[in-house]
Amino acid sequence: MPSRAVLAARLAASPVEATSRTVSPKCKRPPEKTFSRLRAVSTRVVLMAEFTDIKTWTERLGHSRLRMFRGEQDRFWLEQNSAKASKWAKLAREGHQVAWEFESPSGAYTGRVLIDGVVYTTGEAKKFFE
Repeated sequence: MPSRAVLAARLAASPVEATSRTVSPKCKRPPEKTFSRLRAVSTRVVLMAEFTDIKTWTERLGHSRLRMFRGEQDRFWLEQNSAKASKWAKLAREGHQVAWEFESPSGAYTGRVLIDGVVYTTGEAKKFFE
């Protein structure tokens, strides 16, 4: 086995041979940092839209820019517009996260509402939040 001095001399003379990895001329960072950065980005994408936390929903709807979430079986959840004059909008203005479930983006309302990560029927929600 070569001594440390010999290995250091080889490394100084030819860093590419010692690492056996090459860096693309366009890439200024070593591959290890690039790969770890990509791994972090993909992890962030997976955790991006969490059903129970409306703040993580990334899709927006039309000019209103309300958050939306596409759930299982093509269910469609839409954030409550807090600018409206309703008790649900007032609840949203107070800091609660409120969203409504529809059969599809142009479909009928299903009668379920998501408030602070819990799904209620409108009757249950009225009893609980009034």
